[in-house]
Amino acid sequence: MSYAFEGVISMSLSKPYIIGISVNMGAGKKTLSLELANYLQDPYVGWYDFDEISKGPEDFIDWFQRGEDYSEWDYPQLAEALKSLKSGESVIHPTRNLALSPGYRNIFWNNFD
Repeated sequence: MSYAFEGVISMSLSKPYIIGISVNMGAGKKTLSLELANYLQDPYVGWYDFDEISKGPEDFIDWFQRGEDYSEWDYPQLAEALKSLKSGESVIHPTRNLALSPGYRNIFWNNFD
């Protein structure tokens, strides 16, 4: 697996940034994100981690068929966590209750397939 991540590790980093991973359902975005975060020793944040404390459409298929209005999703704590990590600030993960220290490569995966 190290060969696959070589390009990410060798990047010259002057400030923290977010690596976003979004692929089709069942393609392994969570697995990839966890493996990448573990390999890089950088934090990961998953969209699903915030479902219980956020608001979104009740029916995903209906939302999709109506044209995918992203303003229907309200995930303020996720947005704040990503903003803090990108700013180089530590954050307490609100659902896992773990301290996340910012890395230069903060891994984020979402569920929009």
